[in-house]
Amino acid sequence: MRRITMMLAVALTVILFRPVAAQFDFGVLGSANDCNLKGQLLGQPNIGDTPRLSFGLGLIAVAKVYDRFSLQVAPGLLEKGGENGSPGEESIEVRLSYIDIPVNLKISMGKPYLLLGGYYSYLISASYTEGFKASSEGVSDNFSDDDSGLDIAVGVDLGVKNSGTGFVVELHWTRGFSELVKTPIQPGDTLEHRGFHLKFGVVF
Repeated sequence: MRRITMMLAVALTVILFRPVAAQFDFGVLGSANDCNLKGQLLGQPNIGDTPRLSFGLGLIAVAKVYDRFSLQVAPGLLEKGGENGSPGEESIEVRLSYIDIPVNLKISMGKPYLLLGGYYSYLISASYTEGFKASSEGVSDNFSDDDSGLDIAVGVDLGVKNSGTGFVVELHWTRGFSELVKTPIQPGDTLEHRGFHLKFGVVF
């Protein structure tokens, strides 16, 4: 995976530093997120067996730098997390809110396109519910300040030619490689992010 990350970084660097004038587009994105967690918390395994549905909002910037290739950056607010799906006092639900920054190489194939890249997320709040008891004060200290991983997506541009406005729909798959637990609440606590994200946007 490190080799893939390095290859993407080299590809983006080569494209970005080509001596051509870039065309920039900006817009807004909304998302519906189906996230879960891989690992265990408070001694309970399979904490992410039941995905959490959340919604996000952000911006999008696209720089067309060479033929069919563009660089897309889409910072926004994103809630990640998961729950073990066991109802009652033994259930655990985790909510982690981030400033999320996906950076992707966009490869256009007419209206459809492919996005290859990664994301960086900075934690702004954390909470978990154990059974019927919610905990939020000081919980952020137990989780890492940031998360990063792979972001792969397919999308389609639904904009009308010569209208000056583009409507985009994207389906993202993200796979975190960062350890989200900084200070275990119980020995053996370990979590990684997984998720699918359906995004809708307007680009001007």
